[in-house]
Amino acid sequence: MEYAKSVRSALRPQTLFVSAYPVLIAVSLLYKSHDISCFQMDMFVILGCALLTQSMGNLSAVYSNFQRTLQPKEPGASDVKIVLNLLSLTQVRRWSYLLYSLQLTLLGLTHVICDKSIGLTGGMMLLATLTLVYCRRGEEPLPIVGLREAVVAWAAGPVAMCGTAFYLVGEVPWAIVLYAYIVMLFTWAYLLLESARDAPFARSMGRSDTSLALILGFQYCFQGFLLLMVSLYGLVLVVGIAMGHLGNFLLLLTIPKLKDISEDFRLERLSLLPEQFARLAAFLGFGLIVSILAGLT
Repeated sequence: MEYAKSVRSALRPQTLFVSAYPVLIAVSLLYKSHDISCFQMDMFVILGCALLTQSMGNLSAVYSNFQRTLQPKEPGASDVKIVLNLLSLTQVRRWSYLLYSLQLTLLGLTHVICDKSIGLTGGMMLLATLTLVYCRRGEEPLPIVGLREAVVAWAAGPVAMCGTAFYLVGEVPWAIVLYAYIVMLFTWAYLLLESARDAPFARSMGRSDTSLALILGFQYCFQGFLLLMVSLYGLVLVVGIAMGHLGNFLLLLTIPKLKDISEDFRLERLSLLPEQFARLAAFLGFGLIVSILAGLT
């Protein structure tokens, strides 16, 4: 029972909407532009691969962030406790191989049943392999501070959405590219906020040289967060006008919530901000999908 709880804690199924939304946004755009079916097999397969990819990343995070190290007992508390996970690094890798095998199996079956080209299937398998290699790094940091945030943001936005479009219709419309950058900017902002939240723990563990927030300094980290979010809302507005997705204007109603998050960030009340930002992401993602499907084009 405890082992099952550790597996569930490591996989964090409650966060899988993060990888589902980019694929669903891309599918919504393709439904409007290419009239694809929302119930075709390859669509479900690409969605499943996205969920499996994030699950691999969540497993890797058990050993690459501070889930197993110092965490506050409760928000605002100054004392800390050790949080242990019963999964060993070997078990994490075994689970990663299992998830990787499931991806290859799904892609292989779709290749046969849907008559996908070797290039498309091979490209998706290559992305799955690169994900496995990245996740197997465990605690080993990337050579440049901030590169992890850039890689994850790029993967969540352009790679996931453009890959989805190319796999489903064999091309990448400009609308996909624009919305991919919206997703990328939001992901990057979230990772900056998360880095700022984890900065005290990074310092306590003697890993200051691997923390983007500590390298940049709190003020530059906060300003970077604001710049990314201002750019995101600006792009949402421009894309809404250009594509006829007028529902994007209603998403501006979330700005007061963003203002509250930014104020807590400025005052360094960071412990609960990632969860609040994730809820904002869920609302924005759903709003973008509805806006696209109800759009003029």
